[in-house]
Amino acid sequence: AVPSYPVHISINTNVGEYVHFKPDYVNAYIIVDKKGIHFGAQTYPYTDLTQYGYAGTVINVNMMNQYSAFDLCCPHCIQKDQPVIVDGGFADCPICGESFELMNGMGTPSKGISKQSLRSFKTMYVNGIVQVNN
Repeated sequence: AVPSYPVHISINTNVGEYVHFKPDYVNAYIIVDKKGIHFGAQTYPYTDLTQYGYAGTVINVNMMNQYSAFDLCCPHCIQKDQPVIVDGGFADCPICGESFELMNGMGTPSKGISKQSLRSFKTMYVNGIVQVNN
């Protein structure tokens, strides 16, 4: 199993670059890892880069217009330094080739290589603030 590392992320969608990360922007996603917050083609600094999960965290708006969040570590390969690569509604493992569905809000494997889904985190959206915790 993917090791459990602390996750505490807060994104304010009311200001700045994150205004395009509202629930009605289906297929939008943000990645938080040791380098910062990646949104679109930009990387922004993040104040606490110790609480982003094992390999990093992807936060996405799924097809139910809700936020979901997952660790970027493939549960089949468990390689911290080889995170899954997010491309819209899927996250693909560069090692085993498994593809995980993000748009269903569950991070389930689609090819059958992995028997486990991506590790998920609790998400909450209140007054424009997206919070992710484990």
